[in-house]
Amino acid sequence: MPIEVSLKLPRAFSALSRCWDEWYRYFVYYGGRGGGKSENVCRILLVLGMQDRLRILCCRELQRSINDSIYKLLAEIIDAEGLGSFYTVMGEKIVGVNGTEFIFTGLKSNVSALKSMAHIDICYVEEAENISSRSWEALIPTIRKQDVKGGRKSFFVIVFNPRYASDATYKRFIIGADSSVYLKKGYRDWE
Repeated sequence: MPIEVSLKLPRAFSALSRCWDEWYRYFVYYGGRGGGKSENVCRILLVLGMQDRLRILCCRELQRSINDSIYKLLAEIIDAEGLGSFYTVMGEKIVGVNGTEFIFTGLKSNVSALKSMAHIDICYVEEAENISSRSWEALIPTIRKQDVKGGRKSFFVIVFNPRYASDATYKRFIIGADSSVYLKKGYRDWE
């Protein structure tokens, strides 16, 4: 039975909180530092993981250790929100009592292992400004689960602070955005 949790979120994140009703393949949040993008996304993903058994891949281009990932922020939110009775923060992953898993990896050094990863419901890409074309080309076809919830396919949540219009992520999701992309730009004050 799904657990009901209420969150106060900026309006910009409401589409992601209703992800099962929205038919976007990519939820993209970009803008300046300190705007709360990562924290709001983490909160939503934790709640989604409480409502349904999910495999959530959290990745970035380079991850030498778990400390380089979004793991610490997720663990802090679990502690601050009193979600410790539901989530267990383990050495390399976070697991919910319903079987939800948060898995963490770097893309650059794990491209071949990534291709064999299966059954990912949501792929959360943090610091996506650093993701190379090669990594995107390996990652996108890997995240292909067909029936996550109510016929909904797996999807991506992409968070980044743009640097150059020539970066692979900027070209793919800002310049080349199509109807599969929910795009939200913000800075300190999300609407």
